[in-house]
Amino acid sequence: NKPDISSKNLKNWNIEFIWFSLTQLVQYNYYHTFEEFITPTDVQIAFYAVDFDLWFGAIHSFFDFRSVVPCSLYATLLWCTKENTRFSLRQFFIVPFLLIFVGSIIYFSCGSYHYLAKMANSSFIAFHNVISVWEIDFFRQNSFKEREQVDKIEYNNPTKNIVFIMDESVRGDHLSINGYHRKTTPFLDKIQQDGALINWGICSSAATNSINSNNLLLVGVNSFPDTAYHSLTKPTLFQYSKAMGYTNWYFDAQKDIWWNGTRNDFNAIDIWKPMNVIRKNTDIPHYENDKMMAEQVNEIVSSSTGNFIWLTKRGVHHPYNDDFPNERPEWSPIMESNTIDITKQNQLNNSYDDAILYNFETFFKALFKDNIIPQNTIFVYTSDHGQTLSENGENWTHSRVTKNEANVPLFIIGLKTSLHSMFQFLKF
Repeated sequence: NKPDISSKNLKNWNIEFIWFSLTQLVQYNYYHTFEEFITPTDVQIAFYAVDFDLWFGAIHSFFDFRSVVPCSLYATLLWCTKENTRFSLRQFFIVPFLLIFVGSIIYFSCGSYHYLAKMANSSFIAFHNVISVWEIDFFRQNSFKEREQVDKIEYNNPTKNIVFIMDESVRGDHLSINGYHRKTTPFLDKIQQDGALINWGICSSAATNSINSNNLLLVGVNSFPDTAYHSLTKPTLFQYSKAMGYTNWYFDAQKDIWWNGTRNDFNAIDIWKPMNVIRKNTDIPHYENDKMMAEQVNEIVSSSTGNFIWLTKRGVHHPYNDDFPNERPEWSPIMESNTIDITKQNQLNNSYDDAILYNFETFFKALFKDNIIPQNTIFVYTSDHGQTLSENGENWTHSRVTKNEANVPLFIIGLKTSLHSMFQFLKF
């Protein structure tokens, strides 16, 4: 029989090939990087990270061309067996494919999936396992309709502002305010010398990925993994500030979608400023997002009081060369490409420090316009997680369990009168 090359047949062939290739490419490259298969948390992060720059950067950084080999072999196999017979060789391969796909989805969705997710498996089966786990967790997380309520707190109307700054991928020991040998934070160094910065130095992050860290800090949960889903059921900072009469703002210099907490958290947020609202000029490079956000926050705190403002910064996420103007690095040589090369750790380190310097200087100088710290505002700063910087041969940046991935800064900025008021408030 001659091969059937009808459009319908080719369409089916493409679907089978694309799905198989997706499982192989994702699993192989992830294992090549992290020495383990993809996890449900990774799927969740990818689902919410609607940032094509980050996607392309990650693919470019971690892609290994050897992952193409099984995809090519499968494509060849499908093409050679694409016969229009009742029982073709192609069916011999496709039927098990479909059975494994449907069977794994059903099997891994029947209660024991948390255990099975840790079992050694082929990349194909493990991929469906993870997708099943993520789907169940996703629907479970979105099944929480309301958080625990907070009654109105009898307290004087707020006369000050509180700004909570959640940075992205900032490692605490690479800041000169924490003793780093390079002057990566000269503007903050001066504020610290003037006594307006209280520094807790290097601390441990809540988790080593953004979603978990943000959700845990949003509610103050101090245990992880959060198997009881307290981060999705306990009251948020927004609920407490709302109960005390604050106007709640949420700025996000990373994304245009709501990706932290739950959708119902909007009930306690008065004003939401996603990335596309912060960016007034789309021609400006994305590494200026934080500066533009800081300028807008400065206008708010300089002209009003009674605001609680959460800032999610774009920060210095890998690839670091995309986080500062490459034509004027302070330390060189910088990375030659966005790919992590563990043999060129010095270049990786230089690019990261250049990104820290540029981001911190532009952000905090815009936040404190004309070097003036608002008298009525407290600024609390930390980061979601640190970075490995390949110091021990790692070819990943975060989301695992090494010490440097949990290495973050923690400090508070404010004039002495504001800091005194804050500590009185904490005692209350």
